[in-house]
Formats: sequence, structure tokens, C-alpha cells
Amino acid sequence: MLKINDIGPQHYRDAMAHFAGHVHVVTTDGPGGKRGATV
Repeated sequence: MLKINDIGPQHYRDAMAHFAGHVHVVTTDGPGGKRGATV
């Protein structure tokens, strides 16, 4: 069973700032059809 740790929102954001990176979503709806990619 998982142990749940109760941390505050600021501590969570501070921790994620060290690991999270940028995410870009690219989409198109052109003659070739609908396409999308997450980069």
C-alpha cells in the first residue's frame, strides 16, 4: 500500500521546479489531415 505524504503546494512547486521541463504541443489541420505532437 502507498504511503501518502501531505506536503504543501509551495513545497511541491519548489520540488517540481528542479525536475519539470518545457512541453510544447504542436497541432495542424491542413490538407494532409489533423496531426499533433508533444515535444
